[in-house]
Amino acid sequence: MITVALWFLTTLVVVALAFVSIVVYSHYQDLKRQEKKRNQIAYNCRLKQKEYRDTVQELQKQGWLTPQQKQTMVMLISNYFVFQSINEVNCRHFYELLGKLSAAINKLNSAPFDTKPLLSETFQQLADRLPKQATQYTANFYLETAPKAGELLNEKIDHILNERWAQSSAELNSGDIEKDGNYEDESLPNLEELDKDAFDDYTKRALELHTQRSLSNEN
Repeated sequence: MITVALWFLTTLVVVALAFVSIVVYSHYQDLKRQEKKRNQIAYNCRLKQKEYRDTVQELQKQGWLTPQQKQTMVMLISNYFVFQSINEVNCRHFYELLGKLSAAINKLNSAPFDTKPLLSETFQQLADRLPKQATQYTANFYLETAPKAGELLNEKIDHILNERWAQSSAELNSGDIEKDGNYEDESLPNLEELDKDAFDDYTKRALELHTQRSLSNEN
């Protein structure tokens, strides 16, 4: 009888130990998965930060930002996790801010060249208003100020682009009206009426005008 009781007790102890071992191992594996997930999230964020730095660096090379403005624009993203932990919630807010800035940069890059100086001013204004010290990029700054700054940047850019589109449409409509009224532009003579020498002279003047405009844009 005692032997049976000892055997039963031993069996219970073994089962309990096995159960505890399974629970501990499962918890350990869960912790490893969570750690791996956090590392992957952190890696993705660092990768996006580097891509953003390279993009802003290119803006400076193109002359749309001064070195100091470039630095503050980079700090806006690089300092995101200095005073914040890397977790799913903070990363979601990080990607939202990054998306707003990337959208604004894409609008600048794809805009007509004569509009880019105005658009670049919106980036310069934002950069001049950003904190200059890393300690100022707090969690509250990224929760309250940064998202509004990204929204305002895009609103200003959209406003400039819409005005430019409206102006181009008005000029196009004006040109159509002039054509309907048999308007003839004296600055563009009928090429069929030009002899070879006159055509060469006209081409020369057009090339000179294009060169002057290109030099003006570069300056």
